[in-house]
Amino acid sequence: MYLEGDQPPNPILHSSSFDDAPRLSGDGRLLALLSDESGRNEVHVVPFPGMNGRWQISTGGASSAPIWGPRGNELFYAEKGNLMKVDVSGAPHVIFSRPQMVCPLPSSLFGLYDITTDGRKFLITVSAEENAVALTQLNVVVGWFTELKQKLATLNK
Repeated sequence: MYLEGDQPPNPILHSSSFDDAPRLSGDGRLLALLSDESGRNEVHVVPFPGMNGRWQISTGGASSAPIWGPRGNELFYAEKGNLMKVDVSGAPHVIFSRPQMVCPLPSSLFGLYDITTDGRKFLITVSAEENAVALTQLNVVVGWFTELKQKLATLNK
């Protein structure tokens, strides 16, 4: 989607599979994403913006969105309770190493979200309880902003 002008959004992936959680590499040449093209979620990488070709990176069923390392030469993802890493070189042709385990992850992991600029720490979300149960109820509060404004107005009087 262009941020300026009146151009309509332009879809970049045309696939019959479910593609999710796209992440551009730091140099903008590669797009990593989750795809169920193989029948289960796996990390794939496609050239960007050309989108010609596709590499399957993970092999054991990825359980989180991929994250590019700060230098752009590493790709991280969660697979079978482990943080995995693939080294990426891109000149003149893109080459990926075999996936390597970095460390085990908590069993209550919800997802990987980001990596620090030095590449030494990850921001992850975990359940407050190690053996969290599935969500069985969702409460939706309608009009909460109006109620908040009313409460703030009474405090300011």
